Amino acid sequence: MNSSDSGQNQSPFVVEAQIVGYCAANVAAVVIVAMIFFVTVFESYSSEEILQEPKFDIKNTLTSINKILLLMGLSVIVIEITNVIYVLGYPFSHIVMFSFVATFEVCYIAYSWKRSSEIFRYAFPQLFSLMKWAVWLSPFILYLQVIPQAIDFIQNPQWSIQPPATGAGPGAGPPPPGQPQNSPVGPPPPGNAGPNYFILFFPAASGCFSVLYDILFLYAFMYYIHKNRKNSEVDMKFQIISVYGAIACFFSLLTVVLYFLSFTGTTIDQSSKFYSSAFGALPMPFITLCFMKLATFWNQTNERSKMSELIRTRGKSRDFLRPQTTMKTQHSHISSVRSKSVQRSFSHLDQSLT
Repeated sequence: MNSSDSGQNQSPFVVEAQIVGYCAANVAAVVIVAMIFFVTVFESYSSEEILQEPKFDIKNTLTSINKILLLMGLSVIVIEITNVIYVLGYPFSHIVMFSFVATFEVCYIAYSWKRSSEIFRYAFPQLFSLMKWAVWLSPFILYLQVIPQAIDFIQNPQWSIQPPATGAGPGAGPPPPGQPQNSPVGPPPPGNAGPNYFILFFPAASGCFSVLYDILFLYAFMYYIHKNRKNSEVDMKFQIISVYGAIACFFSLLTVVLYFLSFTGTTIDQSSKFYSSAFGALPMPFITLCFMKLATFWNQTNERSKMSELIRTRGKSRDFLRPQTTMKTQHSHISSVRSKSVQRSFSHLDQSLT
């Protein structure tokens, strides 16, 4: 069977997943290239003092924040590509996909915590220590979802899906999550209590952890914005982080909700729409955090330029006042010398008269 026949036999779900996956992966790749360009051209220059000329320093490009963002973007690309491979009928890619889903979630939580921990402390001072421990334990919680995928594949090593009995042919791929199917790959059909429930439990637990994290941080961001909406002296850095952080939390929640809704669809069309929408929304938290980085950088640059301009202005005012001060000092010195000489003259005159 040639490739054209295979393409004709592909289900609408597979075609839709391919289009969404390739588009999302390309968008993430473009954002990664743009971020590398920005970090190399702009962020790599710094100076120890405000009035110093910025100098190139490679260490500025290798910060933990930049590494986390890069790994997060690469995870998006791998997730989208492996999902396309999965829907084409190769279930082994699910192990790789869930591994990078966990990596994406860990990077998202780590980046959010590094940027926003003080905002969380501001909103939830009592929960700060508990959330700090949760962030530290998040890799162990999130990577648990990979274990059942690996166990299931070891027990049922399927490198590709055989053509189903309906005659759909190669390339038709598995149906969307939650829908009945003629192959053992994917979630079981409704009412069929099989071992796949074990596979779904840990991703569901990881998803619940991510949802709870997003809800708490979304509240913290909105609380900070609400409390400081009329404060003219608010720190613009925290304000920017709160706005972009709230948007990132929204997209993260949307992705998780859409993915779990794909298991509840009553028809294949409903499930496929939810499933494809979830993977289409996946790059949005990463893109939002990149915009947060740009906004905080330009805010810091503007504050630095304002500070340097203020210092230069004060320096010029001192230079303008310095000659006048010197002239006054010289004039007072000359006057004192003259008065002393006049006093000596009068004293000599008194002595001569006596």
